[in-house]
Amino acid sequence: MRIKSLIYITLLASLLTACTFQETPSTTSYTEEFREAYIFKDAKVYTYEELPRNLKNEVDKSLYLDNLDEKFTICNKWSGAYGDRQCEKYDKENLYYPYVEIFNQELAKWNDMFSCNNTYSLKCPQKDLAKKVEKKLEAAPASLYGKYNNVWLLKVEGSLIEGRAKFKGHDTIEITREGTVDKILLYPIEVRPSHVGIQLYNNLSYNNENRSEEETIEPVFMRLEN
Repeated sequence: MRIKSLIYITLLASLLTACTFQETPSTTSYTEEFREAYIFKDAKVYTYEELPRNLKNEVDKSLYLDNLDEKFTICNKWSGAYGDRQCEKYDKENLYYPYVEIFNQELAKWNDMFSCNNTYSLKCPQKDLAKKVEKKLEAAPASLYGKYNNVWLLKVEGSLIEGRAKFKGHDTIEITREGTVDKILLYPIEVRPSHVGIQLYNNLSYNNENRSEEETIEPVFMRLEN
């Protein structure tokens, strides 16, 4: 009798474990879930004079490496070849510098949440997702952001500022990882932005005519403190 009870308990435990990793249908959209996730830790916008010393050093280093005339080149539009860009040069003192702190584990989790099956329609089992997040965070911090990765967006109140990076969104000057927090200094911009946002780069991040609104993850924004 005791042996039968142990077998029953073992089978019941196995069944419960299997059920644990089955995702139940969500009553909210993926965007609403993403908005409630702890992605942003902090977000600020500085003038050059307001920058903390360590960030100011990164700005000066970037200017020294990329621009011998010590001016930032900002291109408002990319339309193919290098010569097609509409660019202007700005003194560093006349620009604004967005700064963001991100919870990298949470961002990595959302980035890979739907990458475990061929249809990209179901969330990964927790164990599989944990392994993916661990592997992603073993790479350089920059691997989470930029080309073919999660994209930075900026707004002036309700209006989206056109992306200045070559491929999409806005570039970064420096990314520093301190444990579970990534500290990012974005490339400067000539207007003071009011909000910074992040667009996930995964299969559910871009509109598709065959996908409902609930199945699409829209970018999420945070107000920049002055």
